[in-house]
Amino acid sequence: SQASTSSVKLVSTEIAGFQDALNSAVPLFDKCAEDGSRFMVYRLGNLEVRVIEGVNGKRIGAVLSIQGLVQEGSAASAVSTSDKLAKATMYVEAAPSGTLRSRYYVVFATKEGHTIVTEQLADGSTTWAEDSEGLDARNSLAKVVHSSECLGTVEGLRKLCDAQRVGPAGKLGISASHRKRYAHSVFRQALGDM
Repeated sequence: SQASTSSVKLVSTEIAGFQDALNSAVPLFDKCAEDGSRFMVYRLGNLEVRVIEGVNGKRIGAVLSIQGLVQEGSAASAVSTSDKLAKATMYVEAAPSGTLRSRYYVVFATKEGHTIVTEQLADGSTTWAEDSEGLDARNSLAKVVHSSECLGTVEGLRKLCDAQRVGPAGKLGISASHRKRYAHSVFRQALGDM
């Protein structure tokens, strides 16, 4: 299987997350140059992180996303409302702003091989993304909070998420703790038969 690499733009909080992950990771590649510079390559999920260590310390040189190529003629089928849910995983990721400086989201995997991501945004709206590009990269930077097998269908999940919506947010938006409760609530309720 061939793989393609594409650049990933990072914000400072994500770079700090990389630094933490790199401190506990073992490099796939680790070589020293004649001038004493050390070159290392780490694999974190679907991300390849290239690091240079010199007299000024370690610095991230590049972060690449490793994704399999879609074969010609193999059009991906759409998520159907009758698809059966197989697994629910709740993640927390660093956020560039906010009191908690974190965002919670839930990923549902179907038995048919599709993924659905839902989260509540600061304006009170909820997202529903099917087979979203970059999900593997996003998940590799996040931490798993909960993961479990789940029952039900995509249609039941959609109704559950719609029922969790709140009215329009005020000037300050929806609190970070409220958005966290949305993710927890959707995750917990999805574990039962919808």
